[in-house]
Amino acid sequence: MWPCVLGGCSDPEGALAATNALRAQHGVPPLTWDNGLALESAAWAFKLAQRGCAKDHDYSVVVGENIFTVTELPPPDKTCTPAVHGWYSEISEYNFTTSAPFTVNHDDGVGHFTQLVWRATTTMGCGTAVVSMMLELFTGYRAKGGCKVVVCRYLPPGNIASDKFYRANGYVHMQACMQVLPLAQPPPPRQP
Repeated sequence: MWPCVLGGCSDPEGALAATNALRAQHGVPPLTWDNGLALESAAWAFKLAQRGCAKDHDYSVVVGENIFTVTELPPPDKTCTPAVHGWYSEISEYNFTTSAPFTVNHDDGVGHFTQLVWRATTTMGCGTAVVSMMLELFTGYRAKGGCKVVVCRYLPPGNIASDKFYRANGYVHMQACMQVLPLAQPPPPRQP
């Protein structure tokens, strides 16, 4: 366990490790954890949780920001790693073959994925909040459950609205890498 990790995630090491493993698949450098971003993320997650687990972005700060919510019975735990995998699942909607990556992809719901693997981003911090709430399971039957909000913030922020910036922070599709690697030939044997 890391000493003095802030933000409320029960698994900050896991969230960072998952993020970096996914970034590595795209040939982008790993991120470092920032407790300041984690504290800010937790404060925003708490505000959103108090509003019924809203998914509103905080436009008063200049950061990259991913938001994840879940409502469950029994109440959810405080893990953040599942949010990372949820954001990354947007990869299935990303068009890797276009020369205009922002223009083509920006309306396809891939902004969490692109922030996660944005090359210029160097730090992240995540926070979470869980609130109890009564959930209606079916007409007339209610049970105590809860909702969880996970917020991760990133610096420098990604998703700069420009094809040029999207290309500069481009993502090598994993399958393309796999197709290239097997073609590499070992060096010829050395002559004595």
